[in-house]
Amino acid sequence: MDLIQNSISLLGGHVRVDQSFIDGQIYFRKGDVAIAAGTLIEGIGNKFSDLDMYVFTEERRSCEEIAYRQHHRVLSVDRDILSETSRGKQVFLIHTVVPKSGVKIDVEFDTFAEVEALFDQVKSIYDYACNNLVLLTKVLTVRQQNLIHRLFNCLVLRNEPRFQELLGGISRWQYCYVAYRWFASDFSVLLDLMGAWDKQEIDRSVDLARENLIQQMSAYLHLVGSTNLRRKWLLTYLHQLPVPDAIRFRFLNLFYMTGVTDRRSKEQFVFSTLDLIDEIQEASREKLLDNAYFPSGRAALDTLHANCFGSAATSDYAETEYRYRSRVYEEGVRPTRLLLTDGI
Repeated sequence: MDLIQNSISLLGGHVRVDQSFIDGQIYFRKGDVAIAAGTLIEGIGNKFSDLDMYVFTEERRSCEEIAYRQHHRVLSVDRDILSETSRGKQVFLIHTVVPKSGVKIDVEFDTFAEVEALFDQVKSIYDYACNNLVLLTKVLTVRQQNLIHRLFNCLVLRNEPRFQELLGGISRWQYCYVAYRWFASDFSVLLDLMGAWDKQEIDRSVDLARENLIQQMSAYLHLVGSTNLRRKWLLTYLHQLPVPDAIRFRFLNLFYMTGVTDRRSKEQFVFSTLDLIDEIQEASREKLLDNAYFPSGRAALDTLHANCFGSAATSDYAETEYRYRSRVYEEGVRPTRLLLTDGI
């Protein structure tokens, strides 16, 4: 993506979007902020990718203000498809197509108040996550997740000062930590794997082990700076972000299930995924210690201990969960693969 002479150049110059065309799609008002975002702006998209635009405003446009004939589709806040006969509806999303291309533009209208409320929600989830290191079931919608990622990876088209003021309401590293916690050290996933292994369901064990590995790698990518939660971009960020070469190589070997053909190799595959996850968690420990926004070390271990044992009697289950999750805060935790042979 390049910004050249009042136009956006995409896909190495194969698609050019003029500012005059953009202005006809965003219905800009004084005081608004307009940005362009998405994979085409990040430089990782393709000719079938959408160009995502956002207009942040005090009040959404009414359906009566829209020139419908110059757009492909217009949606209301209630997700109704609007037309020239529509009345009394607020516009949420406009779909249009860049002339002489297959690139679709999505223009989303959000109020400043909504974005600021979303930032407050992220801060609340972050504060909760820092004090509760076992589960993080407080979530955002996919659309909210996409919006936050795009705010951190965008091209400002209009009103840069107001955009910077708006973005000051959210911390990138707080959001990365929340995203990390949505994926990291999911004990329930490990229990599913242990159950399948105990029943000698080898193919299901392999499937669960591979998915668990992907999830834990996703967690690590958030810890080193990724704000994109979409699974389809995992391999792209794996190569872009600072992942240790040894971990990246072993992950790809397991991701593609190299040499996994018979029962013996399948069993070894399951053990190997758990060994690599242990290594990913150990690498995560260093990243947690290096970032002041992340709970880490002795203080985090004390919090985890209180979370696991503070409100219930000590049990083998609680002890196993605590030990599994503690690897990112302390050294010397026994290998996770032993849970398959020894159980809880």
